[in-house]
Amino acid sequence: MKSFRFFLTGIFLLCCSAIYAYDFKVDGIYYNTLGTNASVTYLHNSSFDNTTAYTGDIVIPESVEYNGKTYSVTSIGDYAFSYCSGLTSVEIPNSVTSIGNDAFRTCLGLTSVVIPNSVTSIGTSAFSGCSGLTSVVIGNSVTSIGDWAFSYCSGLTSVVIPNSVTSIGGCAFYACSGLTSVVIGNSVTSIGSSAFFDCDGLDRIYLLSEEPFTYNSNACFYEKERAIIVPESAVDTYRTAEGWSDIAKYITGSERATKSIEVTASNTGSAVRTIIGDDLVDGVVDLTIKGTINSYDIIVLNQKMPLLQNLDLSEATIVACDYPYYNSYYTEDNTLGAYMFYQKSSLRKVVLPKNLVGSIGGRAFSDCTNLKSITIPEGVTTIGSDAFEYCI
Repeated sequence: MKSFRFFLTGIFLLCCSAIYAYDFKVDGIYYNTLGTNASVTYLHNSSFDNTTAYTGDIVIPESVEYNGKTYSVTSIGDYAFSYCSGLTSVEIPNSVTSIGNDAFRTCLGLTSVVIPNSVTSIGTSAFSGCSGLTSVVIGNSVTSIGDWAFSYCSGLTSVVIPNSVTSIGGCAFYACSGLTSVVIGNSVTSIGSSAFFDCDGLDRIYLLSEEPFTYNSNACFYEKERAIIVPESAVDTYRTAEGWSDIAKYITGSERATKSIEVTASNTGSAVRTIIGDDLVDGVVDLTIKGTINSYDIIVLNQKMPLLQNLDLSEATIVACDYPYYNSYYTEDNTLGAYMFYQKSSLRKVVLPKNLVGSIGGRAFSDCTNLKSITIPEGVTTIGSDAFEYCI
């Protein structure tokens, strides 16, 4: 019986010791020891039972003392803060070199994070599901961003991936629906499958490298119309490179992307095209026009600018022209006619001329499936049939 009691006691002690996943706790933070270093860890053996371990604002120290020993805090371990929905902020010290898998997974209250320059790797699903995260600064020593690292971070609007990063994992920014722009540094050599898939708001990707890298064709560039902005000197290189040539129409140069011009309408051709130039017109993403435009210019805006997203016509004037811009439709003075921007799916934002009067013609913006914003002046009194049909 004694041996049986001893056996039961051993099991009890073993189970009790397995309840907790940390070696020691100091100032509300749990740690595991790694020789003379320490790693921030979670409270319970199950990371799913970690919800109340950390709440509020957490400041991780560069070093910690325990039982007369000083440990340098060099990592945030796997699952360390996972599912801590009450965590509102975390300060990561310069002593930390790695952020583990699922380290901040589903920390719903986390709104911003600064990853210091000391960190070299961000683990798989490290910030996945942090839907409240609106700002992330990635330090310039990070070389790899793991699979699913920032997936489902729907609050992120922009991300700058520094020049130190060489690889972006598969699904790294999957379903970041609020993301509108991404800057990718000049050292990236690989982007995993679906890295930016289901990022419905992602309009443009800036690539700083002058040399096209080998990328997974499912990574981020084929899913929808979005501008891929590269250094001006590298446009032709990208457009003819293996793989990239398949998406050449989306590639533009940094000098082409934004244009602000003043024009006078011509009855022999597009003044917009003449001023911008044939070699640059197909790369315009953001365009502001002042002066007068007519049918010839509308044709260029619709057919010669596949990447045009933001169009500001507030200081422009539409004038009459006897040449049709669409079937039998012609421009008229101060009027936005029917079918004028029909099926222009690249458009995201439009500001209409201030001096516009009367009506917006039928189907004027029909099938502009990515249109998010339009500014209509006071002079407009009616909107034609199906003017914004299928502007989902």
